[in-house]
Amino acid sequence: MKTKIILLLIAFGWIGTLFAQQEPQYTHFMMNKMAFNPAYAGSQEVTTISLLGRMQWIGMERAPQTQTLYAHSPVFSDRVGIGGGLIRDTHGAISDYRANLAYAYRFRVLGGNLSLGLQGVLHMQQVDWVSLDANEAGDLAVPTSNSSKFLPNVGTGVYYYSKQLYAGLSVPNLLRNNLIYYGANDVNATEVPHVYFMTGAIFGNNIKIKPGVLFKYAPNAPLDFDANISALFSDRFWVGVTYRLDDAIAAMVGYQTGGPLRIGFSYDYTLSQLNNFNNGSVEAFVEYAFRYGGDGKNPSKSKNKFINPRFFF
Repeated sequence: MKTKIILLLIAFGWIGTLFAQQEPQYTHFMMNKMAFNPAYAGSQEVTTISLLGRMQWIGMERAPQTQTLYAHSPVFSDRVGIGGGLIRDTHGAISDYRANLAYAYRFRVLGGNLSLGLQGVLHMQQVDWVSLDANEAGDLAVPTSNSSKFLPNVGTGVYYYSKQLYAGLSVPNLLRNNLIYYGANDVNATEVPHVYFMTGAIFGNNIKIKPGVLFKYAPNAPLDFDANISALFSDRFWVGVTYRLDDAIAAMVGYQTGGPLRIGFSYDYTLSQLNNFNNGSVEAFVEYAFRYGGDGKNPSKSKNKFINPRFFF
């Protein structure tokens, strides 16, 4: 469960020690791999652009909302992948903005491709202290002006994929940036590295079954995971269900045109006690893949890649 709102209390200096997951979460994690692993860049073998939007805990005041924009492509005879992305994530009085640039190099291994990736991250965090209502006028614990910080970071990952399966391990943010804004000299509030392991496979012919799982780990926080299973019919429509540990269960639907466009939608039903205070979460994504590959010279070859089962990963 996302707990970054509580990190705001750390910045105030009201809580001495707290460990929590700090990164956004996505029900369509299997469709948004660039948000987790820079080594994924270029692995779809065509230039791809994707948009994703998430509204979490609908009906709850200042609930988290996330939007992402990613683009990536193979270059240099498909041996190298490059990509970039923008993320906006708001929660309570905090707004996070990230810009990522990713580089991946891949080579053939065990009948598939092994990709090694690096990324640079420019992270800006803003805190809207003015929007907070103090219980007492002039409360010195609540600043009277807004704050912002630039938090540069770097990340790395490894990603293996073949026609039937994929697996990736990544740490998108390696550096421990200071998150203290106001006072609280005795509080240790920092960004912590998050470790992600993602794997999945695809089985079948006319109906393809696609299981997938994402494990999420942050130091001194419980291991978390999302598990998904989807069914793809005639390489066009899919339905699926995702379970997030102790947090939510989600229904998913999507459509693949058989060419460059695919779209998806999900609804999360909250399983925790927060169910009493919200109406669930919704998420939608759209992805467009250009017909030309990394060299831009072979549209017929690129067209065939759309019917490769790996494309539906």
